[in-house]
Amino acid sequence: RNVFIFLQVPAAMTLLLVVFLKVRFDISTGDLLRDSNAVSELPPYVGMVSNLGILSWCAAATVCLFTAWAGWKKGINVESFLLYSGIVSAILMFDDLFMFHDEFFPETLHFPEELVLLVYGSFALVTFYRHRHIILSSNYLILLTSLMLFGVSLVVDQFFKEIPGEKLIEDGAKFTGIL
Repeated sequence: RNVFIFLQVPAAMTLLLVVFLKVRFDISTGDLLRDSNAVSELPPYVGMVSNLGILSWCAAATVCLFTAWAGWKKGINVESFLLYSGIVSAILMFDDLFMFHDEFFPETLHFPEELVLLVYGSFALVTFYRHRHIILSSNYLILLTSLMLFGVSLVVDQFFKEIPGEKLIEDGAKFTGIL
């Protein structure tokens, strides 16, 4: 019974949010419920790499958060690092999925994109600094490579929007960094 409630409450809350958005802002329920490619009548391959990246963020967040919880239950002391890493991954997943730093924060809340990226980067840096002993005792070159790839993606996005192949470099570096 508890598992059923645990699974159904978020579903019910999501559907109530759909009703609220329909009533309050007159947003089509079809736009809220259906796949974006179906709504916009685009082929299913549009956004393929972005969707795979979002799934990879979700997998990373899930593994980190579950492992943090399991470690906490067993008294293992890396769960704080895993918890923070899971939170960072979840934030970046939702940002990627709903385009928070690209559109929502700048256009709806009037927060500059650079400020949002600075907040995300600061949270990640605090996480890395706070858990540097764990990172330095691991194979941290994987993390450094990912951070370098994210850096390439950000630099290309911010300063080189007009170069040939910009999207492949920017989004390819981001996707590779996620993986």
